[in-house]
Amino acid sequence: MPMPRVSPRLARSLAANLLWLAAGDGLVKAGLLAVAVLVGRGLGAAPLGLFTVAVGVVMVTVPLLALGQVEVLIRETAAAPGRARMLLATARAAQRRLLLALALPAAAALLLVPAAPELAATLAAFLPYVVFRVDTITRAAAFKGLDRMDVEARARLLELAGAVAGTALAVAAGAPVWLVGASFSLGAAAAWAWIRHRCRELPPAVGGPGDAPGSPLSPAPVLGRLVAEGLPFFAISVLFQLLLRGDALLLAGFGVDAAEIGLYGAATTMAWGVLALAQIAGLA
Repeated sequence: MPMPRVSPRLARSLAANLLWLAAGDGLVKAGLLAVAVLVGRGLGAAPLGLFTVAVGVVMVTVPLLALGQVEVLIRETAAAPGRARMLLATARAAQRRLLLALALPAAAALLLVPAAPELAATLAAFLPYVVFRVDTITRAAAFKGLDRMDVEARARLLELAGAVAGTALAVAAGAPVWLVGASFSLGAAAAWAWIRHRCRELPPAVGGPGDAPGSPLSPAPVLGRLVAEGLPFFAISVLFQLLLRGDALLLAGFGVDAAEIGLYGAATTMAWGVLALAQIAGLA
């Protein structure tokens, strides 16, 4: 049986998607590596260990709060571009409900680490990053459904530029490591503001809730369907991040010295990029 012929347009689209996705993910890995080098060289192994644990918590929390809606939005928007605005509004409404439900438990969890005030402060500094990052990747999913893979890559570039620049300043000043988390939050805020502005420039069907007068409310039946469709993606994403980051969290949980965790985190940074290659190709 002859192999189906791939049209030149489809081949170009797949190649462009793969390049943008690889660039976006490559930027994240390169940015995290740069920050790890800056923190390790400028602040020492113990602050690097605190940063490693905080990033581990963040990377697990982002897909947790995304609720599998990123992957669902890509698929649903590609199938019905004219419903992108309603789908995006509905997905974000589901995420907000989950965020509100977990806000108090998260605050209580920070209070459970009084013996490690630096770690608690670093985690608290990263909290805005989580919120901005989840909303940014959700908005970017609508663009991906419209075959615009470049939008999230550009947002990530802005985010990492702010994070790396802020980290460099914090390290130069000998500041505590929690300011590195604050730098990531500021970078994520800039990326969120940029992508929200891009949503306002797009046709009304592609924007987000509140981005234009008269935006439609999210129908409850669609909300339930999107959440149900997102559950498999939710489980896979959270488990994948636990596989990548759970080691640092376990080391911290067993009371391993922060400096030792920092050395371990520096050694495993490159491995994360290799494990992400299959995910990039599949999403393309």
